Amino acid sequence: MIGVALADGDLKLVAPNVERDALLGVGWVNGEVGHETMRLMGNNPKSITDTTLKQQQKLIQSFIDDQHAIYWMLELNQRVVGAIWIQLNDEEYLPGPSVSIMIGDVIARGHGIGKRAMILVLGWARLHVTNLKQPLRVRALADNAASNALIKSFSALLDGKQYTDSDGLVWQNYQLKG
Repeated sequence: MIGVALADGDLKLVAPNVERDALLGVGWVNGEVGHETMRLMGNNPKSITDTTLKQQQKLIQSFIDDQHAIYWMLELNQRVVGAIWIQLNDEEYLPGPSVSIMIGDVIARGHGIGKRAMILVLGWARLHVTNLKQPLRVRALADNAASNALIKSFSALLDGKQYTDSDGLVWQNYQLKG
């Protein structure tokens, strides 16, 4: 499902677009840097491979068609640099609703874009997501320092102990305040 457009100055959260975003996805995922990005997002390193344009087109279309999540692409200065989404239902290791973010464009990392996008989405979700009886949740790989720092910058509360998923990856869940 596509989220409504949101904006904060030069940062806009826009609808996914198969033609525009699939090619970007290929660039973000393929190669050594892309594989590390996928690992930091929680993909098992043994299962990470290069992607194709057709695979990325199918993925972006699935964002648009998914009725259990709300997706936005992050557009900075009219250039898409990542994605953010709210998963409305429970997942295997994380109760819903939960928030996930990926800054795919390496050049855009480390400039506060993730935090700005989270602020926009969290503010919108508090007003519009009907099942917010539970706090929004988020998770990060225990060894992903950047993701953990971003989450902690929202005064997030630990949600249980670290755990190891079926791929052997160690995670920490958090509850976002508010």
